[in-house]
Amino acid sequence: MMSSVNMVRSTILISIYICCLASSQQISRDSACDLSADRETIVQPTTVEYRYAFSAKTISPKILYADVVDQFTMYADMFNEEVRQKLTEEYASLGASDVTAIRFLQSDHSEFASVDFVVSCENNVTHDVITASMRNVAKNTDYIDLASLEVYKNVIYCLRQEFKTKVGTFTWPITLAGTTVFTEESCSTESVNGGKDKLAVRKCLDSISGAYWDSFKCTDCGGPSASYLLQQLYESLPNGDSVEELIREVANITERTYSIRVDGIDAAVKIIEYIVEETPASSITTEIADTLVRVVHNIQLLPSKTIAEAQGRFSTSSRLLRALHNVLTSMELTPNVQFTSLQDSIIVFADEQANSGQASSTWAQFGVLGSPSSDSITAGGVKLNLNEASLSPVGNTMMYVQNMPEIVNYRRVFLLHQDDVLFRSAADEIRLSADNSEYIREINTRIVTAIATGDSIGEPQVNAYFKPIKEMNKTLNEECQTWDWTKGDTGQGGWSGEGCSISMEGEYFHCSCNSYASFAVAMDVYEVPIIVPPDYVISKVGSGIAAILLLLTILIFVCLKDLRNSKPHQILAHLFLALVIWHLSFVIGVSLTRYREACVTFGVLMHYGIIVSLCWMIVGAIDIYIVFVKARALPVKRFVVKSSILSWGMPLIIVAIVAAIDLDNYREEDKYCFLVTHPAVPFILSLAVPIFAAVCSISIVYYMACTMHVRMLNDKIEDEGDPMFRKRQQARVLVLASSVIVILGIMTAIFGFIAIYTEKIGTEVLFMLCSVLEGVAIFGTCCVWPTEVRHLWLKKLGVLKKNPTKQGLFRPYWSLSKWNSKSVLPETEPQFFLDNSTNANGIVTPQNIVLGTFPKSETSNSTESKA
Repeated sequence: MMSSVNMVRSTILISIYICCLASSQQISRDSACDLSADRETIVQPTTVEYRYAFSAKTISPKILYADVVDQFTMYADMFNEEVRQKLTEEYASLGASDVTAIRFLQSDHSEFASVDFVVSCENNVTHDVITASMRNVAKNTDYIDLASLEVYKNVIYCLRQEFKTKVGTFTWPITLAGTTVFTEESCSTESVNGGKDKLAVRKCLDSISGAYWDSFKCTDCGGPSASYLLQQLYESLPNGDSVEELIREVANITERTYSIRVDGIDAAVKIIEYIVEETPASSITTEIADTLVRVVHNIQLLPSKTIAEAQGRFSTSSRLLRALHNVLTSMELTPNVQFTSLQDSIIVFADEQANSGQASSTWAQFGVLGSPSSDSITAGGVKLNLNEASLSPVGNTMMYVQNMPEIVNYRRVFLLHQDDVLFRSAADEIRLSADNSEYIREINTRIVTAIATGDSIGEPQVNAYFKPIKEMNKTLNEECQTWDWTKGDTGQGGWSGEGCSISMEGEYFHCSCNSYASFAVAMDVYEVPIIVPPDYVISKVGSGIAAILLLLTILIFVCLKDLRNSKPHQILAHLFLALVIWHLSFVIGVSLTRYREACVTFGVLMHYGIIVSLCWMIVGAIDIYIVFVKARALPVKRFVVKSSILSWGMPLIIVAIVAAIDLDNYREEDKYCFLVTHPAVPFILSLAVPIFAAVCSISIVYYMACTMHVRMLNDKIEDEGDPMFRKRQQARVLVLASSVIVILGIMTAIFGFIAIYTEKIGTEVLFMLCSVLEGVAIFGTCCVWPTEVRHLWLKKLGVLKKNPTKQGLFRPYWSLSKWNSKSVLPETEPQFFLDNSTNANGIVTPQNIVLGTFPKSETSNSTESKA
């Protein structure tokens, strides 16, 4: 019984093979050329009837070139009839004559058409005779311009020929000498190259006696096409093949993607539907399912226009997906054994849990690694996790199903498609191929599908993470979409935005859905590439160093009680904190343009830090002016607290107003995260004006301070115990340190703006240098240069075991003169600015302590006695 079945099957296969050979005989290269031998070929006479022919050329004043474009035949017949009649009437010696217009050309200097034509005669005539005859004809007709008439000694065209063979007709059109031309007939549509390649090729050669045809060469039509073989296979059903053999044959044929057309896709899908309908579920094995996945992969590799056309005419994509899902959900699976099928354009996972009699909550995750724009989704590897829950994204595309419904004896199926080529309609393909828009709305991610079968209750929680396929293109208006089979006029299905929500998590689009379906992300994809924002690496290095040194300075101020309670150091601490906000925000967020919320946040912090630092520079200038220039104590109580309210509060209002107008004022797309220059009004009022005001006020104060410093330097005070000597020492240190800090701070901010706005390497280097100098200068002048301060924090660190001052006495940091018996004693609130007024009893401090009333120490007495 089996042998007879095999014999029948073999007979059918041989018959199909012979039919394929017969069809290939009709169109193959060798057969066509062999059957065109002389004894089997009829050469049809050309349209030029007479032997002696000459080519000619003229401009026809009766024919406008613009009129000929759409009516060649009519004007050619008019020209032929007019010239032929005149030639025959006037010159009987030529015998029977014929005129054939070959082509019309546009004249270089006239609106009239230039005509190439052939004159042929029955009798043997010379070139001079035919030339004279044609010139006389030109005088009697308006169709020929005598001045432009040229007659050549021979024909420069190969005239039309037809070869009729058993395999069809080879037709050669009129061809200019030296030109190669193909037949007007093409390969059969049943061949691989059907509709594209011509049957044969031939060249028109030139010689002294005129143009003539060379022998022709047949082209290779490629044999029977895959579409033809698929149609023949479908028409032969049922043919006795087993399901495994049938689907394997379809897979092998569809691998010839270069010769599959719309009708071939339809035939392949019909065969697959036949398998699904005629095969019991118990007979569908994992081998059949794996081969079917290979067929789907082959079809997905076809040109998208071909697939979309087949979908529009025959709904092939929708039918193919339905058949695939039916096979994956009905095939025989061993319980608790995973089915995996990996192809470059599609991945399938499936497993089935045995019926344990208990409902269970399940969890599943899978993802693919590698680049989302890769031609193969398996290139970077695949990860599947069906047991241990892990919510971290995997690779470029990931799906996890959490809190799956309570299912008894259930099956899970996951699919991943390389792109949406099977999810498009013909209209979608036309829209996607249009090039008249600055962006196209399209699916720009992989397609993930989750399917579950079994007795279930409740709703699943399906989460999918995607990276865009076109990674470097600008995208907007992203939306999670699901494939809805109920959409479309003919049930083809379509994308729907219902049932899912979208969020951005790092580089991933996160779609959260409550149903089983196919998921993807649609977005507006612009042709312009994403402009990678500058990294500002050089600038970030400088700002990072400055931020570290500033934080160390603030830490020293906070940890040392003597500095913490000092008003000048409190002002400096606020200034340094504002500078830290500016530098750290620059390092972290200046280039985060792809993330709008983060970009705006750091842009706001940078703007806020700069304005706050300017405010504290002005506060320091006010302090110098009142206490140092006016030479008296501050008249404002709780000066630092009140200054803090203004210096931290006013910039907050400014920044809030700018942000309220438009958050994008702090984000220049694809460039930087900072206050934009356009529109100009917010930039000028909220940044340029504060900087200008700060620079002006600080410059005036420092000019006055420097003027006073010069006056003190002109006073020759040699006695270190003199109050003015201490005043002068204070002026030197104060003016020098403050000038360095403020100047470097302003220069750093200015070069920072230039580096951000211009994105030039040179400005980045300058900004880096200024930032580093700023940090070093602040740390040096505040924590290293003052000996007393250095000793304090070194002692705090345990480096110094005792106070390294003269005669074993501690030298406080606030004393800027050399240590001796006449040094100023510490005040309750140490500060640089002392009102050193005098009276009859001695020097009076701001606390009204009369220095002359204090007894001298023994060390001082011994020093004076030695003196």
